[in-house]
Amino acid sequence: MIAYAYDRPSSLLVAFVWGPSTAAALDEFVTAFRRLDAESVAGRMPVTIIDVDRQAERLNALQRQTISDAFTRARSPVHLVAVVTTSSVHRGVGKVIAWLSPAGDRRRASFHATTDDAFRWCEGERGTPMPTLRILHDQVVAAAAGSSQSRIRKSATD
Repeated sequence: MIAYAYDRPSSLLVAFVWGPSTAAALDEFVTAFRRLDAESVAGRMPVTIIDVDRQAERLNALQRQTISDAFTRARSPVHLVAVVTTSSVHRGVGKVIAWLSPAGDRRRASFHATTDDAFRWCEGERGTPMPTLRILHDQVVAAAAGSSQSRIRKSATD
């Protein structure tokens, strides 16, 4: 499942992935990502953080391709993508994939062991503090704990 929260004014999307990987949840996430990309504020790099729970089911090849296609088709001049996983193997594989198939000038991707590391990286890339990231992350973790459905919030203040 995927719970996510989106804040248009900040151009931020935070997702938490846990449990089984369903096509419906993935489609909702891709739709949210495309919305972020289409509605991103001019002059502000859109940010997507994907926090993967250690018990999350691995995405299959088709699901990984769906996400890759969405990232590739992003229209924003530069998009920041941070993936958080406690698995050093997954972080290593992600880094190798990024090295073999670089994102280019339009996307900056990074893999982190903790959300705090991901937040710091995003803030460093944007050059400004982003307290809304923590608010959105708290929302998605709470949504995951309280529901098996993915949810979206239009704003961190909803």
